[in-house]
Amino acid sequence: METLKELRAKYKQLKSESNSIYNQIKVLERQEALSNYTVGDCYFDTIWNNLIKIVSICNNYIYYICLDDSNISRDNIYIYDIEDWVKITSEQFKNAYLAVIKDIQDPDLEVRNESNFNIILKSIILESTNKE
Repeated sequence: METLKELRAKYKQLKSESNSIYNQIKVLERQEALSNYTVGDCYFDTIWNNLIKIVSICNNYIYYICLDDSNISRDNIYIYDIEDWVKITSEQFKNAYLAVIKDIQDPDLEVRNESNFNIILKSIILESTNKE
């Protein structure tokens, strides 16, 4: 039968080994998460109906250009907080970007039923659902 001192020493060794394994897992998870994204990739954020183009990746943060129906902005997100991004082509992003510019410059936008951006967004949504 093991003594209390031996059991404590064994427990300390196992705890140290457990911490080492946990640290290795976190490093590999970080590498895997970062490998899923590349500067220049474009995505459709299905939660917020935004279009995103990655411009920089640094310290587990992704910095991106964000398009919505009336704005072009720059934002960032912690890599582990990304949910429901669907990859799109850079051509789709470019078309949406030009549509937002056109909408911003259109004095009659409020009169029309649908913005240029929303027309492009609907086509992107349709294409992404047809892929699945």
